[in-house]
Amino acid sequence: MSWTALTPIVKTTGRAMVTAAMVSMRNASPKLTVNLAGTLFGDLGEPAHAHVMAGSGEHAGQLQITFAPDGAFRVTRFAKGGARIWLPPFDGMPDVPTESLPCRIVERDTGTLIIALPIEGWAEARAARLAPKVKSDTPPALTAKPAPAPADKRLDAIEYLQSKGHKCSRLAGGRFGLDGDTVLAVQILEAVNKHRKRADLAALALAEIR
Repeated sequence: MSWTALTPIVKTTGRAMVTAAMVSMRNASPKLTVNLAGTLFGDLGEPAHAHVMAGSGEHAGQLQITFAPDGAFRVTRFAKGGARIWLPPFDGMPDVPTESLPCRIVERDTGTLIIALPIEGWAEARAARLAPKVKSDTPPALTAKPAPAPADKRLDAIEYLQSKGHKCSRLAGGRFGLDGDTVLAVQILEAVNKHRKRADLAALALAEIR
């Protein structure tokens, strides 16, 4: 008779389990902040400290985070679930602030987490921001005035949630920022419908928001 160890199912919530950003500090170079979603933080046992190693060579752009009571870095718990680790910048990291983007989980076990930082995503977002707007020197053709486009009757979810007191914004790649977390459109819809339910309004479908 033999036994085969089973691997626990990783819980998912539709949002990134780990995100990272370079954050500007007053009169200093940006620091790297790594954010752990509440589900992942709970699965890891809600540790308070961690050792962190930066990869190089074939592991460039990756971090190995080992959670231990004697860890050099503090894992700061969020009031609404999840946690954050502040790290100093190192070779290969942007030297300017970036937006928060999802990280890829390379390896994970009970006490260790290896993640790939979104370096390419940061570079693409920065290039898009800095790209010059191309102006055409060709005068517009004298044509009949086009008919006005039909009004978009979809609900502006960002404006709606902001009016309800949420911190909400659109990010690159179809993602959104909602109260400090990076979420997908379906989580934005859920937040909208929660407020509509309280006001005795019918729930909206994803196609009815923008």
